[in-house]
Amino acid sequence: MVEVSPSILDASLKQAEELKGLVSRMHIDVMDGLFVEQNTLKKFDAKKISAWNAFEKDVHLMVEKPEKFISKYSKNNRLIWFHVEATKKPFEVIEKINEKKMLAGIAVKPSTPLKDFAFLLNYVDSVLVMTVEPGKGGQKFIPKMLEKIFLIRSVFSREICVDGGINPLTAKQAVKAGASCIVAGSFIFKGNAVKNTKKLLIT
Repeated sequence: MVEVSPSILDASLKQAEELKGLVSRMHIDVMDGLFVEQNTLKKFDAKKISAWNAFEKDVHLMVEKPEKFISKYSKNNRLIWFHVEATKKPFEVIEKINEKKMLAGIAVKPSTPLKDFAFLLNYVDSVLVMTVEPGKGGQKFIPKMLEKIFLIRSVFSREICVDGGINPLTAKQAVKAGASCIVAGSFIFKGNAVKNTKKLLIT
């Protein structure tokens, strides 16, 4: 059974809490309005989300210079992904995450080739493959990303998550290519969240 991490970008905590006992982790998109157009710094204030104890929390930093955000988002969170395209100091970011006793992950845009981040794979616990352009929910899955997932899996044995355009079909394709975790927002929360999550869990 694949692991599902619901993204609450367009959902409320109340909606997310309907999934207690069904999933163990939630995906939180932190955006600064610079690396991507949208800004969720107020919506996902670090102090607010640190109090959400019903789930483990994975923070996806879509921000410029993520090294400046690690301390702020370190409390009560399980993992932080940062974009390799957003920093010139990836090892510093990884070190700061590890110092906070958290799992460290890298996130990559659809256009970023494996050669641009392969040197980091031995130092991280997870890779988040964006299967849409980061920053907006509800986009369609980019089929070419299946090959990218397959290539990463061929050299990386730890967690590979996919994020964007997920539904039962694309989830199944991503898992077949090598993904071990599915991030989904629109599919889960635009309808019956429990029912839709179960559809993904049997992928």
